[in-house]
Amino acid sequence: MPRSLQAGLMVVGLAVVATAQEPTDRVGDSSNRGAIQRVAIIGASASAGFGVVVQQAEPEEEQFAKTMLNMQDLYMAADDPHDLLYLDLSSHMFFSRPRTYGESTIDRVIEWEPDLVLGVDFLFWFVYGTMPETNRLKFLEEGLTLLDRIASRGTPMVIGEVPDLEGTESFVIGSHQIPKRGTSLLANQRINQWAARRDNVAVVPLYTLTEQLAAGEEIIVGSHQWKPTEHGIRMIAVDKLHPTFDGMICLAQAVEVAARSIASIRREPERLPPMELDRDALVVRMRVRRLEPSRKRAEREGPLSTPGAWGGAGSCRSER
Repeated sequence: MPRSLQAGLMVVGLAVVATAQEPTDRVGDSSNRGAIQRVAIIGASASAGFGVVVQQAEPEEEQFAKTMLNMQDLYMAADDPHDLLYLDLSSHMFFSRPRTYGESTIDRVIEWEPDLVLGVDFLFWFVYGTMPETNRLKFLEEGLTLLDRIASRGTPMVIGEVPDLEGTESFVIGSHQIPKRGTSLLANQRINQWAARRDNVAVVPLYTLTEQLAAGEEIIVGSHQWKPTEHGIRMIAVDKLHPTFDGMICLAQAVEVAARSIASIRREPERLPPMELDRDALVVRMRVRRLEPSRKRAEREGPLSTPGAWGGAGSCRSER
């Protein structure tokens, strides 16, 4: 198993701050920045909660109902009672037209003027997908150019590396859509290089997280500890691509760690309110019972027939 990105990254809290070998481009004046109140979520199906179907009930209800959850839902439960406002622009359909969805997403983010942008899987389909292998790194540059429209404004932003899925057999993604391991490594090198030049951007080390998971290793994300093998926790869905409910919580934790690291990079006070992202606490807060759908259901519905979670891509909701 490749280890070239894994050395020194066993603790995600230490991995999200990019160590630049080149000068950092400082943007804006940190002295006038207030508390984070508006959070935009951008990206593809992992952020949109593809396949994460649970049983959930409101406090006054006795019956549990099947509900789809996405990343926004986790953060809305976690930030209570801080009343953050979220704009969810993640989409299950991002894979079909990354350039079109990406441009539209960035336009809407800029118009909304958030205080924080979370795009952990925004770049995934700029590296994955049906294209010649030699074009993958070129297409990645298009994704980074889109993200630079946000980064250049000084808005704090979290993005993610791409995982290594070479050799994975999945019923939702073909082998021809998966980059070679070497391409994924080069893509992540470029993503981290790009982020290291911008003091308002942090990177979630998805490559390392998925490598640790595949090896059955303990995963430490900030103050959170995961032992999937020992505790029998399924982090990746049966499609071998998307996170389960537990996997999405782990991903949300890694995103939060990265978001908080930006304050350290910029040497400014912490602006993000406290969040309760402990797995057990979230289960209680969200009144969740069943944590994932069956393989039969996932195979039957497929990636194209899954509706947007609770209002779909582009919904803007506050918990209160």
